Amino acid sequence: MNRTVTISEIIRKCKKCDPKGQRALFDHFYSDGMRIAVRYSRTVEDAEEILSSAFIRVFKKIDLYNEGYSFMGWFRTIIIRASSDFYRYEKKVYFSKIEDHQSELVLKDDHIIGNLGY
Repeated sequence: MNRTVTISEIIRKCKKCDPKGQRALFDHFYSDGMRIAVRYSRTVEDAEEILSSAFIRVFKKIDLYNEGYSFMGWFRTIIIRASSDFYRYEKKVYFSKIEDHQSELVLKDDHIIGNLGY
């Protein structure tokens, strides 16, 4: 007897930190989540990372989900916020890399001027 499990049952399992429930939620919503993540990302690889981050947030904050509302709407919001955070973090890393290179350039220039004998 193979019984169909409802989304509500899967969410209740996730609220109990049941790995089987988490896997079922992941399997059920992966495709829909990926379609959303791709819209808010530059590459498929970024979308995969964004979606992974979103699922981690879902599992950590599943107790905040109100079952009176659509899970997909709640999940969509989490994906969009994960995308925003992903690119916000990426910009900070990019700028810090530029600053690192600028300090190297200054040191190289000082060394060259010092060797000229001025």
